[in-house]
Amino acid sequence: MPAIIRFLGYNPSPPPNSFRERLVWARKALGLSQKVMAEMLGIDPTMIRQWENGTRRPSNRLLDVVEPFLEARAVKLRRRSIQP
Repeated sequence: MPAIIRFLGYNPSPPPNSFRERLVWARKALGLSQKVMAEMLGIDPTMIRQWENGTRRPSNRLLDVVEPFLEARAVKLRRRSIQP
């Protein structure tokens, strides 16, 4: 997906609305596996899988870790998509 975004100059995926959608969107746009994303966040990969498939929601403590990660990556991806 990162190569497609670089080629097109934008992310062709529809914008995410929910936490689950933002998590999947960011992970795929960055070309990360669930395992690698979990390692970056310092959590178990099972948590990412459960959040993405909707069987579990993150606790407030974990949201405090994940939200800044998603925001920082979203800004980075938006910058990347507007560069020529």
